[in-house]
Amino acid sequence: MLINLPTENINEVLDAAGVTKPPASKPNTPEAIRALFETNGAGVEDAARSIGTLMRNFDDSGVQLRACELALKVQGIFKDIDENKAPVVNIYIEGNGNQTLVNFLTPARL
Repeated sequence: MLINLPTENINEVLDAAGVTKPPASKPNTPEAIRALFETNGAGVEDAARSIGTLMRNFDDSGVQLRACELALKVQGIFKDIDENKAPVVNIYIEGNGNQTLVNFLTPARL
């Protein structure tokens, strides 16, 4: 006979009987963490399937773009883009005194 008890009740019965579950060991390696996620249906294939579904079927373009960005990050596309190689842009403002800078930052309305 199978009896379905809420987890709280099972824990109460085990505690009353003096039976304690062993402390959960924390996964401390990448392999253990991956296995934990795989076991709970959140592995790489599950994530890829969900991201693909969001990219194709979600009406919100913001969600679609974030899903695309995440897919590219996971695939390592962005690691090839070195942010340190971005060009440096210098703007020099020549003129007399602070008024030149004020005129540059707040141009007159047409």
